[in-house]
Amino acid sequence: MHLYEKLVVDEENQNYASYDNDLYDKNLETLIKCNKEGDILIKDGVKKIVEGAFLDTVTGITLPESIESISGWRLIPSSVNYLYIPQSLNNIDVTAILNLKEIEVSEENKKYKSINNKYLLSKDEKTLYFVSKSAIDILDFPNTIEYINVYAFGFCNKLEEIILKDGIKNISNYAFYYCDNL
Repeated sequence: MHLYEKLVVDEENQNYASYDNDLYDKNLETLIKCNKEGDILIKDGVKKIVEGAFLDTVTGITLPESIESISGWRLIPSSVNYLYIPQSLNNIDVTAILNLKEIEVSEENKKYKSINNKYLLSKDEKTLYFVSKSAIDILDFPNTIEYINVYAFGFCNKLEEIILKDGIKNISNYAFYYCDNL
């Protein structure tokens, strides 16, 4: 995909709206297509971002405090290495963040937490949702983990070793998807 010159949605359109050359739902709460490159700041008021919203030339994304949900296969482009999750985000489709090398979560977030910007876990640290793509080995795996979510280690191509602690009750299908060096 590439930048388009100008996006205009007729004000009479019942479903869509444009703002600052980006495409949204009518209420400007769902970002459908962001027409920007480099580091971008998502406008305040956006609650949801869907698959295909970003160009591959986006290098940084700042989510607004209003964000509640991000979803869609590899939503965050591989050109983005770091993402900060604000307290309001309560639904992360793990397939949306598969490319990330670092993820940080607001301490006030009620559903998620991060450890060393390498792991995305449930607040109670029982479910592992995501592991950094820069991981080479997982020797400091949290002892509290009981469930390893689908795609949790997905695309960890550098990963060579994992030591799973006692207490793990469930490993989802595709948890180790494309871990070629494991």
